[in-house]
Amino acid sequence: ILSVLKTSNFWLITVFHFLFGICSLMVATHIVPHVLDMRFSAGQGAMVISIIGIMSVAGFLLGGVVTDRAGAKKTVIFFTMGMAVITAWLTHISSLWQIYLFAVLYGVTSGGVTPSLATFFGQTFGTKHISRILGMIEISWALGAAAGPIIGGKLFDVNGNYIVAFWIAAIALIIA
Repeated sequence: ILSVLKTSNFWLITVFHFLFGICSLMVATHIVPHVLDMRFSAGQGAMVISIIGIMSVAGFLLGGVVTDRAGAKKTVIFFTMGMAVITAWLTHISSLWQIYLFAVLYGVTSGGVTPSLATFFGQTFGTKHISRILGMIEISWALGAAAGPIIGGKLFDVNGNYIVAFWIAAIALIIA
């Protein structure tokens, strides 16, 4: 297990997972306040987060199928880049139908990453110590998930909107 910690793959994946955590929780935490800032109702904001959750289930299933057909690495890249583009698009949305479409697409792409990551980790590190390796990698996701909402909130306080925060989330996904 110590030999895995010495590999560049482990650290690249750890950084990816950290950045993914930043984006995932920044958007999840701030999407409803963003919808409210767009002058839509709290009920419509709740509908957006609900659609994201429901569509992530479809993404889990789709991600598994695509991973089996195209391979884990290509699928991780595809869904992560999809999330990046959709998150960037969020900065230009102005109508309710667009925010609902965002929720559908974001839910599918964010959900699609999950099964492909599980396969990718197993292919990269083997399965002998995968539980311990995943435990170490998930720490980076948790740190990113803790940082994302704070970063988004601070950027809102400075800018009065979520545009910069969502752009940073999109860029973090592109970097990942």
